[in-house]
Amino acid sequence: MGVQVGNICFKNQQEADNYVYSQSVPIFTEQGILSPVYSKSSKSWTYQGEVIHANLPECSQVENFIDGQVIGWIFVLLIVSAYKFKVILRMMA
Repeated sequence: MGVQVGNICFKNQQEADNYVYSQSVPIFTEQGILSPVYSKSSKSWTYQGEVIHANLPECSQVENFIDGQVIGWIFVLLIVSAYKFKVILRMMA
C-alpha cells in the first residue's frame, strides 16, 4: 500500500513526507526561521528538534490504475457507440 497526498499516490511514507514537508512555507519569528528540516543521515524530517511524520491516508497505485483504465474503456465504448450510430443513420438515409 502507498500513501496518498492530494491526488498523488506515493510508494511509501518517506516519499510522501518529502513531498509534503518540502513544500511547507517557513515561519519567520523573533527567534528565527521555523521550518521542517530534512536530515540525510537519519532520512527523516525534524521540526524544532522532534521527528515528524505526516498522518496521511493509504492508497493503492494498482487500484488507481484500474480505476483509470475503467474510465478509459467507458470513453472508448461511448466513442464506438456514437460512430456506430452515425454509420446506422447513414445507411438508413
